[in-house]
Amino acid sequence: MNLKEYQQEALQTESKVDQLQFNLRFIRTVFSMYISMTEFMDAVKKQVYYGKSTKMDEKGEQFLYQIDNYIQNIVSMYRDRNHNNVPVDTDPRLFHGILGMATESGELVSVLLKNLAGEPVDPINVQEEMNDSNWYQAIIHDTLGLDWEEGLQRNIDKLQKRRYKSGGFTAAEAENRDLVGERVALEGGHQSP
Repeated sequence: MNLKEYQQEALQTESKVDQLQFNLRFIRTVFSMYISMTEFMDAVKKQVYYGKSTKMDEKGEQFLYQIDNYIQNIVSMYRDRNHNNVPVDTDPRLFHGILGMATESGELVSVLLKNLAGEPVDPINVQEEMNDSNWYQAIIHDTLGLDWEEGLQRNIDKLQKRRYKSGGFTAAEAENRDLVGERVALEGGHQSP
């Protein structure tokens, strides 16, 4: 099965709504906390894999402060989360796809957390979560009219031709990116090296 076939098959099982309606303040706070958590996790990743704690050193306390504030706000809004619902002018399919990707990443982190506690990794479960993520990606690609295979090639171009020009990963190149050049690669354009 190729990616286009997968996307067509996946979309047959998509749950759709015509209009989003929820407590916007509550959802924005939940999403903001999620973003802060992923930024904190990115700092951990860079510390472990790049051998640098720059992001952790510079922003670690800020992330913790933000997360603490978001938790306090969520706790105070939790009981009212179903009140003050308003129509939200965001594409319901895009919202579904991105929210689904976020929740699937949480399930993958759960696998890793269990493994860190001594449980063996269940490869079938990991594959299920990754493929559920693919299902949500199919919705996003369809909603935005994106070509999946072209996007994958552009990602490789960004990494091989713009970020890691030396031929493979280096922490220095990972930290000192040519964001303009990477954007050109993602857009499918070519810029002189």
